[in-house]
Amino acid sequence: MRFILLIIILMFQLGCADQRARPFLDPFPPLIASCLNAYSTSGDDGQDIEDIDRVFVVYVDKGKFVDIFFSHGDTGSFDKKKDDYKGILSCSGILDGGFNIYQLRDPHGAAYFIDKPGIGKGVINVDTCGIARERMYLFESGKVNYQGEKIFDCH
Repeated sequence: MRFILLIIILMFQLGCADQRARPFLDPFPPLIASCLNAYSTSGDDGQDIEDIDRVFVVYVDKGKFVDIFFSHGDTGSFDKKKDDYKGILSCSGILDGGFNIYQLRDPHGAAYFIDKPGIGKGVINVDTCGIARERMYLFESGKVNYQGEKIFDCH
């Protein structure tokens, strides 16, 4: 399991190399890689990392907090929720000179791989409904492919 995850991370990082050469950089693929790297060192091997095919990034334009969700299938934010939808990993961090992950967890269980209380309450909360933005990426062969962005709807 760890070997597969390391290969996915390496492929992901190589896939990001092309994006760095573009004049308008997407700031989120390196943050996505940071979450996967943090998970790979968490010691857990129970998550279905190889099933990830979507990544959702929720952020506020002038804020420092970023929430990243890894799933199989669409959550229902961009398309109809898939019958085989499964939340796989949730990652929250703060931008403070780097990406400081303060929470990494199984979104459907009580398992926290990283939990630093008191740092932030995440992007998705009542104060950011209608203000936060959500991006969707397809996750294929270790590469993220930007699909679009919209205002987050607290459905």
